[in-house]
Amino acid sequence: MSEKFEFLVRNAVAVERDLREHCNDSRLTSQVSLKFCYEYGGTSPEEVSELRAILNTGTLQLRETRAFVGQVYKLIIEGRYSGVPKDLVRMSAAPSAVEARQELAELGHSLWTAWAIAIENVRDRHPEKFGLVSDPEQWQDKLDNLKIRREELFQKIGESFESDDLEVSDIRSDGRALVTARLSEGKVSIGPLHDFTERLVNFLLQQDPE
Repeated sequence: MSEKFEFLVRNAVAVERDLREHCNDSRLTSQVSLKFCYEYGGTSPEEVSELRAILNTGTLQLRETRAFVGQVYKLIIEGRYSGVPKDLVRMSAAPSAVEARQELAELGHSLWTAWAIAIENVRDRHPEKFGLVSDPEQWQDKLDNLKIRREELFQKIGESFESDDLEVSDIRSDGRALVTARLSEGKVSIGPLHDFTERLVNFLLQQDPE
């Protein structure tokens, strides 16, 4: 087996492992989620505290706002929202958003202030629903770089294997035979070629997931 081919495959396995680990949890920290509420909605921790105090009085005028906070809380708990809507169009897609927006406007607050309350509620009751991503741009950059590196390695592997990297078995009378990657101990066939590298890397990861 050629050293070059084995080196490329081992590198591809390492990159694929890093990529899967990186994608395992793309959830933001609660602090970052709150920061986005302040940024997108032009609100602040003080305004969030003010609105929470008003909601806690039980006033009937904010019935839809309470429903909105409850719905957002539920969506976060269920994992259906991992971030904060950037604009009013996306925000308005949330349950009770349209009605709550009218109530909040009369008090000088926005939907993002109410969204922040829902985030705080989840943070206080179910902190495990948030992740470890404190810099979304950095997280995305790493993801993009890993994908590019994986694509480069996959292409090189598909173009670089030689006869020493393959095993031939089950030779039939018509000349056909089973051709597999030597690294896979006869488990991964070379055909179809378009996904040979992907299948080989997946096999090696299954053999050594750590």
